[in-house]
Amino acid sequence: MFAELLKVKRYRAGRALRATQVAAAAVERAKAAVREAESALEQHRVFMAAEETRLFDEIRGKPVSMKQIDKLKFDTAALKAKELELAETLETAKQAVSRAEEALAEAKTAQRAADRTVAKFEEFVSIEEMKARAEATSREDAELEEVSEAAYGARAAAARQR
Repeated sequence: MFAELLKVKRYRAGRALRATQVAAAAVERAKAAVREAESALEQHRVFMAAEETRLFDEIRGKPVSMKQIDKLKFDTAALKAKELELAETLETAKQAVSRAEEALAEAKTAQRAADRTVAKFEEFVSIEEMKARAEATSREDAELEEVSEAAYGARAAAARQR
């Protein structure tokens, strides 16, 4: 009976361990997404600075039409919009890391609880087995004593008859 219960508790502890491993992998994936988003944002900022410089250099010192100025405004606004989009992606990735870390903490807590349950139950089983062995030894001793007394009684009776 105890063996089956212990098997179930160990199975649950194994599942808790796997859940912790899955959560840890999710944290690593989320952190990788943050690194990617940071890199993309930084690359875009470098590109944006160079592109803005290039766009302004094209019109600097030259007579330009309103259409060219509007195009410059549109192009720089598009660059800024892309920067904002990448910054938002980065923020979303950071939030995902926070959620993944919370899930990992919960999984670790559940794993520790499952491990404690297994350890406590193993200790309980060990104590019960020791009790059972002690009880069996006590019964065997009592039976041996009973047999000894019966044998002694039979010898004593035989000696009296002689």
